[in-house]
Amino acid sequence: MVGVLARQEADWGILDFSPSHERNQVAEFSIPFSWDNVVILAKAPDFVVKPFLLLEIFSPLVWAALVGAVLFGSITLWLVETAESNLDELGYRPPPPLYHRCGSVFGVYVQQTESRVWAYGTGGRALTACILMTGIIICATYSGSVTAFLAIPFRAKAIDSLEDLAHSSVLPSVRTRVSVYNFLLQNNYTGAMARLKLNLKQFSGAYMSSWDYFKQVEEAKYAFIDTFSSAVGRSIEHENEGGRCRFRIARTIVKSDVDAFAYARNTPIRHRVDKMLTWLRYYGILEHLRSKYFSLPCFEEATNDGPKSLDLIQAQGAFYVLVLGYCACVTCFFSELLVSTLKRLRQEGDVHSSDRAEDNIWKNIDSNFDESPNRKTIG
Repeated sequence: MVGVLARQEADWGILDFSPSHERNQVAEFSIPFSWDNVVILAKAPDFVVKPFLLLEIFSPLVWAALVGAVLFGSITLWLVETAESNLDELGYRPPPPLYHRCGSVFGVYVQQTESRVWAYGTGGRALTACILMTGIIICATYSGSVTAFLAIPFRAKAIDSLEDLAHSSVLPSVRTRVSVYNFLLQNNYTGAMARLKLNLKQFSGAYMSSWDYFKQVEEAKYAFIDTFSSAVGRSIEHENEGGRCRFRIARTIVKSDVDAFAYARNTPIRHRVDKMLTWLRYYGILEHLRSKYFSLPCFEEATNDGPKSLDLIQAQGAFYVLVLGYCACVTCFFSELLVSTLKRLRQEGDVHSSDRAEDNIWKNIDSNFDESPNRKTIG
């Protein structure tokens, strides 16, 4: 077609052309009337079943933080109770064994039970209350996320770029004698992209429109690299309408491209056609036609990998409550230590006062006895 225009055998080529520097040397082009990017058409990702799905609600770092919170909270609570029980003036009972306290704190996080975890002292009770509150927050967050993880399906990893295609076992394929093939060959790729360039397969346009070819695309053997209109137009006949999508367009485009009409040089109709295209774009008619014939729900299906695991930043609120409990526990313990010290000093002061009073009484008795006139000396 470009050769016909270059020889002035026609004025207007009504096919969609991709302007290039080489073509511009022999022909002229209209204003772009459409965008036809180079894309990757590959197998639509399948649904996957994860046997340990419920463990993925929290990230590994959150699970490690929870285990650390249980162990550190149990040890801290046991040490505080032991220290409080040594304050005889307060009269607290000794704490249970450490393993018993670890089981109690673990039960708070798992069963939200508190019947065996309450401490006897004020510091221990403050820490216990915050441990219980942290357990409630963690369990509520976990329960709220279970619905999303069970309702939103998980899919296998999809091919969304040339890099994904290069790192997969899928072979890239293009039509022979097209600009897409020349574009891929002209780029000096390295690493994985160089392997993609070496594994590039070429097929005729007739074969790439057949079911034999697209059956291999559905089996994840080939990926089709071409313009959006060509990829969609060739695969739409083999798409399972009303059912599960067989093919999918990658999210990242390979190359931005536009469509335009080609003219013979100095043709008198170029100005009129460009003016017509300008008005069609101004009134939105071109976009309306594109959305009607180029917007296919199956190819634009929003695919995702399911909900993401909650990381430590999202779950940090619960651990702030636990830190507040540690602060309250330390404050209460030192308050109890101060009260216990004051009581002991007061008791020691009362004992010394009573001893001095008793000594004074005996001294008075002895002095009265010595001064008595009826005193007799026994010899």
